[in-house]
Formats: sequence, structure tokens, C-alpha cells
Amino acid sequence: MIKETEPQAPFTVSRLTEAIRRQLEDRYDWVQVRGEISGFKKAPSGHAYFRLKDENSVLECVAWRGTVVRWAGLDLQDGAEVIAGGKITVYPPRGQYQLVVSAIRLAGLGALQQQFEALKRLLAQEGLFDSDRKKPLPVFPRKIAVITSPTGAAVRDFLRMVRQGRCPVHCTVCPVLVQGAEAAGEIARMIQTVNARGGFDWIVLCRGGGSLEDLWAFNEEIVARAVAESSIPVVSAVGHEIDYTIADFAADYRAPTPTAAGQLVCDFFESHRGRLRLVRDRLHRSFFPALARERERLEVTRRALRRYHPMSAIADRRQRLDEFAADFHRAMTNVVQQGRTACRHGRRVLENAMKHKLDRKRQFIRSCEQLLHSYNPRLNLSRGYAICRLEEGRLVRKTSDVKARDVMQITVSDGAFCAEVLEEDKKR
Repeated sequence: MIKETEPQAPFTVSRLTEAIRRQLEDRYDWVQVRGEISGFKKAPSGHAYFRLKDENSVLECVAWRGTVVRWAGLDLQDGAEVIAGGKITVYPPRGQYQLVVSAIRLAGLGALQQQFEALKRLLAQEGLFDSDRKKPLPVFPRKIAVITSPTGAAVRDFLRMVRQGRCPVHCTVCPVLVQGAEAAGEIARMIQTVNARGGFDWIVLCRGGGSLEDLWAFNEEIVARAVAESSIPVVSAVGHEIDYTIADFAADYRAPTPTAAGQLVCDFFESHRGRLRLVRDRLHRSFFPALARERERLEVTRRALRRYHPMSAIADRRQRLDEFAADFHRAMTNVVQQGRTACRHGRRVLENAMKHKLDRKRQFIRSCEQLLHSYNPRLNLSRGYAICRLEEGRLVRKTSDVKARDVMQITVSDGAFCAEVLEEDKKR
């Protein structure tokens, strides 16, 4: 007999949409889609909205203002065939899925693209891209040669990431042209110069994103061969995530962006911080549990901000964290103040107890002094009594202790004198 189960409660539209949104974003956090642009338009806010289509389907796309700024120089218009990279999400008000674009490039095979593919095939046949010839990166680099333009944003992003990671590595910027007819020759010569000088653990080729023409210096054969012949491991960090150059294939390691190359350096040092992080985590769990919980809540908020982009939520969490820190400071101040008050009270009680006990001891000593004084034999001497001692020092207590002619020392209240016994008492 089949047991009937209770029917599941129905979803609300919002809950179902949100569940689908989470599934899509987790499953398709980064995808690349090739298609033809249709309905391209830029809003007054700076965001861009368009569709990618092929023979059978249409995909809605959106790019935020910060991403659109990086597309300067690209001819993006209706009919252009592109490769767009980003994440799939759902726009709840219309219940439709869309691609949030973070990188894009033209997909058509022009003359430069054909030249790129031809050189790539040639060098691949020679074995320059083979994995068995790639050198492993030293796990603890001390000196890194960064071959790049010293004024570009790429080198700033790389150095900023290394500084943020507090990596104990010395980075030497080796200035070259990264664009133009003379750039390839300068880059190749700089790679050779760094190898001849020696003392470096890594070489990082660094350049920001751009069009195929902008990045062409890193697609020249002279650069690829210089990278392949380098005795120092080479990391290629040229362009954005979707940009590939010949130097990327010839290098020992490819970083998607200059920032990712800086993160790569930090990751190598991260394993050496494991023990320190463990001690720090234990300290936080032992002494700052409440603060750790608030930091965890802030991290959750940061992830939610990255997914839903509500800028006001993060500000609210920061304010709550500041209020918690102020409450914590006031509570600690009260505890310290109460402790000080208790100490002062205890000191007064102790001082009073010691003073009382000291007074009783002094009274007892005075009583003993009076009692001792009352037993002082000199008090009797002042009343007319005397102490008699024979020459050998023996006290005279009765008349039988002396005989005629004995000499005695008689002590009175103000001194002593000697006396001689003239005769014995005949009545004894």
C-alpha cells in the first residue's frame, strides 16, 4: 500500500524567484557567451543594457557603470559579434534571467586575430607551450621583477594587492613600453636583462586590459621566445579575464589580471601564516566572541552586497558594529570602575582592621609595661628597703646568712655602699 504524504506548501512568486536566482548564481558564477549585440543602449546612470542573440535564442544582458567605463575604445553597437563574460542572475521584477557582464571583447576574426592564431599554431608546433617545459614557481619568492609601464594602473593594482597581503617580498619595477611599435622589443630586452642581472625569483609581465591592438606587443614572436627562454619563471598578467595573449601561453603561469597576479603572490605566503592565523582565531574565540560574531555578520552582509548590490545595507551593518564597539567600551569602563571602587573599599576595611588590631596590641603592651613596672625591685628601694649582698654576690635573706666580720654590699634607691657585720644577732 502506498503511503500518502502531505502536500508541500506552495511557493510564493518571490520565494520561487529568489530560489531560482540563488541556483543560477551559484551554478553560473562565471560564464562566457558568444553572440550578436542587439538593442544596445546606455542609461543616464551610465549602465548599459543590450541583448545577445544567435539563430535560435536571445539573452538579456546588463553592464554596470564601472564596467562600461573600461570598454572605452570598443565599437559596441548593434550587429557586432562579441564574447561577453559575467554571471547569470535573475531580475525579480520581471522574473527573467540575464547576464551581468563584467568583461567583453569583439569576437570577429580580423587580420590581427588571424595573425594571432597563425603565430599561436607555429609556436605550439615548436613545443613552446608544452606543460613539461614550464618551470615551477618558487614557493617563497623574495625578489620579483615587474616588467610593465611604471605609470599604468596595472602595476598599481599589483603592488597594492602585494602590500595588502603584507607579503615580505621586494618588487622591482622594470619600466618598458607596453603598447606601440617599439614595445615588443623593449619587453624582450628587459626579460633578457633581468635574467642576466640575476637575483630575482619571479618575473611578472604586467599590463591592464584593452583591445587586441592595445595588447599586440605581448603577441609578438620576439616576446614569446624571450619568455620561453627565460631561466627565471615568468608569470603573465596581461589584460582582463577574457584576454589571452601569446605571452600567456609561453609563460610558466598565467594570471587573469594584474590584481590576480598580486593575489597569487599573497597565496604563496598564505600557507606560512597558517599557524599564526590559528593562534589569532583562538584568541578571537576566547577573548572577543561577540566581536567575532559581528565580524561574521559583516562578512555575510558583504557577500549579500556583492550579490544584490544594495549599498545601504553595508552602511547599516557598519553603524551597528560601531555601536556595539561603543557599548563594549562602556561596559568595560564600568567593570574597571567597579573594580577600583571595590579595591578602595577593601583597602579602607583592611586599614581599619589593622589599626584596630594595632591599638589593641599597643594597649596590651602598655598593660604589660605597667605590670612589669610594678614588679620592679627599685620601687621598694625608694620606700626605704635595701638589698644586701655578700662579697661573693649571694643575697642576704635572713640573719643566719651572715656572721661577724662579714662585709656586705648594701644597695639603696640612689646607690650602694659596703658595710661590715660587727656582731651576730644573739636572739636567733
